[in-house]
Amino acid sequence: MSDSKSGHRQRLRNKFTENPSALNETELLELMLTYAIPRMDVKPLAVELISNFGSLSSVLASETGDLCKTKGVNEYTAACLKLVAWVGENYSAGQKTVLPPVQDAAKEYQPAEDTEQATESVIAPTIEPPGSLFAEEGALFTKKTVQSTAHMFSKSLLREAIEILPRIPYSKTIEEIKVFLNNNLHYNSVQSRKRYTSYITRRLFPSRQVEMPIFLFSRKYAGRQELRDVCFYLFYKAEPLMREIIENLLIPELRSGGFVTRSNIRSYLQVKYPEAKSHVDCAQAIVETLVAARAARADRTKVHFAYRDILLPSLAFILHSEFPAGMYYLNEIEDCAAFKCLFWRQNQVKESLYALRNMNLIPKISEIDNLSQVTISLNLDQVVERLDGRSPL
Repeated sequence: MSDSKSGHRQRLRNKFTENPSALNETELLELMLTYAIPRMDVKPLAVELISNFGSLSSVLASETGDLCKTKGVNEYTAACLKLVAWVGENYSAGQKTVLPPVQDAAKEYQPAEDTEQATESVIAPTIEPPGSLFAEEGALFTKKTVQSTAHMFSKSLLREAIEILPRIPYSKTIEEIKVFLNNNLHYNSVQSRKRYTSYITRRLFPSRQVEMPIFLFSRKYAGRQELRDVCFYLFYKAEPLMREIIENLLIPELRSGGFVTRSNIRSYLQVKYPEAKSHVDCAQAIVETLVAARAARADRTKVHFAYRDILLPSLAFILHSEFPAGMYYLNEIEDCAAFKCLFWRQNQVKESLYALRNMNLIPKISEIDNLSQVTISLNLDQVVERLDGRSPL
C-alpha cells in the first residue's frame, strides 16, 4: 500500500479518535473496511455499498449473503461489518440499543434516486426525563434521546406503512416483520422492497425491538385517523428533519395563512444541504408524509395545513410514549413538541387530559393554587390494552 493510502487511513483514524461525529456515513464505513481489507483503496467500495443499500445502517443490517453480492466483499469482510452491527446493538451503554449516530453523508456522497440517508439516535439511559417531577421508566420512549444531525430522506413510505401495519402478523423479532414486508410490499424490484422494508421497520419500531402496543393499536384503529396520527408521530421521531421542517417552516405559518410553497421547502433544504443533489426528492417525500398523515393537503405549488382537533386514542398513545410514569406540570405537557408537530389545538390539551382521566387512562389531575399537575401511572402496553378492551377500565 502506498504512503499516500497509508496516510489517508491514518487521517481517517485520527479524525475518528478526535471526533467520531465528524465522519460522515461513507467515511465511517470506509474506516470499518480498512480493518477488514488491509491492502486496498476501500473508499470506492464504501461508496458502492451505500449506493446499493441506501445508508450505513442498511449496510450493517443486511444479511451476509447480500453483502457478498457486492464485488470486493467476501465472507470475512461481511463478518467484520456484521460484528460491528451486533456489538453496537447488544452492548451500547450496557443494553440492547441502536448504533451511534452517523453524520451528514450528503457532503461526501449523494444516494441514488430511491435511496435515503439513515438517521439514528444514541439512546442514553436516564432516570428522570427532562421536566419530570417523579418520573419512572416504562413507556415506549423512556430514555433520553440525543438526535444526530437531521439527514435528508428521499422516500416517505408513510402511506404504505399505515396501510400494511394492521396486516403484519404478530411477530417476535424484527427479522420476522422484515420477511413479511419483503413478501408483501407492492414493489416489483426485490432490491427496492428490501430497502423500503428497512426504512419502514426503522420508523415503526425505533427501538429495533418488537413492541406489542403498535400491533394492538393498528388493528383497533386500522383505516382511521388515530392510526395515521400514531404512525406520523413515529415517523417524526425517526426522522429529525421532519420535525425541523414542521417547527421551522410550517408552525410559524399556522396563524398567517396556513400554507407554505413547495419551493419554500426546497429552498430550506438547499440552504441546509448546499452540496446535496436530492432536494427535490426530499421535499416531495416531506410533502407526501404530511399528506399521508392527513396533517396537510397539497396542490401543485403549495402545502396547506391547519390546527386539528385532538383524538383521544391518539393522545393516549403519544402521551404515554412521551411521558413515562410520574408527575408532570400541565404546562410541560401542553408544551410537548410532538403535540405541536401534529398541529393539535393547544387549548384542547387540558380538556382532553380530563377526558383521559374519565376513561381511567390517567389517574389524577390536581389543581392547587393555580398550579396544575398531571399524574401518569400506566405504561404504554397497559394503555393500549385498555383502549383495545383487553383490560378492564
